Amino acid sequence: QLDELEQAQAELNGLLAVNPKSNFASHAAVLLGDCLALSGKLKEAKEQYHMVREQYPESPLGSVAAGRMTDPPASKDGVKYPLLDM
Repeated sequence: QLDELEQAQAELNGLLAVNPKSNFASHAAVLLGDCLALSGKLKEAKEQYHMVREQYPESPLGSVAAGRMTDPPASKDGVKYPLLDM
């Protein structure tokens, strides 16, 4: 499972580096926080969720990130996807 999470982190970081202003950047940023939390990197995950709130203030995912700052996912089963009901 860690290899998958590390691969996902690398791909999400790459996506955010290439196009941090895309329509899906806030989604990718929250997913990156989830990968960090599931990898046991809780401090980094909380920093990532905080960054989502700072960099994407207009995104409805700000409230998702805020909730995960105080209650990061502990397992894949605890993560609801899609992040927003559209």
